[in-house]
This record gives sequence, C-alpha cells and structure tokens, in this order.
Amino acid sequence: MDMFDALTINEHAQETIVCLHGFGSTPQNMAAAVTQLGEYRYVLPRGPHKYVGGYGWYNILKSDEQHREASIASLVDFITDLKRQQGFDRCFLLGFSQGAELAYKIAVERPELVRAAVGIVGWLAHPEALRVSPASKSVSILAINGSRDLVLPPTFCKGSCIEKTLHAVDVQCELKIFPMGHEMSDECAAYIKQWLGRHTR
Repeated sequence: MDMFDALTINEHAQETIVCLHGFGSTPQNMAAAVTQLGEYRYVLPRGPHKYVGGYGWYNILKSDEQHREASIASLVDFITDLKRQQGFDRCFLLGFSQGAELAYKIAVERPELVRAAVGIVGWLAHPEALRVSPASKSVSILAINGSRDLVLPPTFCKGSCIEKTLHAVDVQCELKIFPMGHEMSDECAAYIKQWLGRHTR
C-alpha cells in the first residue's frame, strides 16, 4: 500500500479521507491543515517526484502528461489497495492545488472508489477528456477557489467552468469562492468540515 510513502493519521477512525498535497509540498505540511476537518482516518500519500523543496505528482512547470497520467493511474491503484485492506465502501478524496486537479479526475472517473471529493484552489484540466459513466452521478464534488489567489486566480482556474462542466454531465458539483489566497482559510475549513459531515454516513 505504501507506494507513495503515505502518512496515516487516526488510523482507527471509520471514515477515510485520502488527501493529495499540492506541487512542492509534503504530506506533513498538508496534515497540519486538514486534520482540523473532523474525526476521519487521514491517508496522505506523497507525490512521487521531488520538486521545489517538496514533492509533486508531475511537473507543472512544463508539459508533463506522461507523469501526470502515471500518477493518476498509480493513485487509483493505491486507493483500490487501500479499499481492500481497510474494508471501506468508498472514501472521501481531498486535493489541494495540483492535488485538486487529480482529485476531480479520479472522483469522476472512478466513482466505485470515491463517494465525494473536495478540491481546494485547484483547476479542472482537460475537461473534454473526462471519462464519465452513469455511476459518476453518485459522486458529490465541492470545488473551492480563493478570490485573492495570486498563484491560481479564479480567472485562470475558471472555477465556474468546473461547476458547469460537471453539471453538464450530471455530476453533482458545488462551487464556493472564499476571500482568501492560495490557502485554506479558517472559514473555508469550517465549510469543508460541514460539507463532509453532510456526506458522512
């Protein structure tokens, strides 16, 4: 299961959230922010490639589709193995920045693994290439952008495009924009906590 050198917190909790960090970050950095979201089993895999003092899922500084697709495939295998070992039905998926992009794609394309997904200050890459199935309608997605984000401003992320694209294929998506930068503010965290609670059995 440890293909990504994953960090696990609250391993005896009933519900699992797989958390995907952003470019140049680490599971440890992300853990400090996400563990305030509730009593969940947090599984934080580490991106396979070392960048900018941390790790990433692929190189966003150049076209790197090969590593992007390889990371997505490996994450699907990772979550599948996690599901088998931990015995859950479907997990939550939460991604920050680059991690959000992968979370959107995996949640829509592999609904048998993911119940709901949260993307924080991320984007939806190649929406035209999403492989949607009838089961994708069972997934709920929360897309969050920051109105003060200078790294990925809303005009770049096209946050409304995430909502419109997913609604067009009958995937449930809620878009929220908070007055924050490239981060997860306290207000944002409180909203995510409530949202996860509504989708927890």
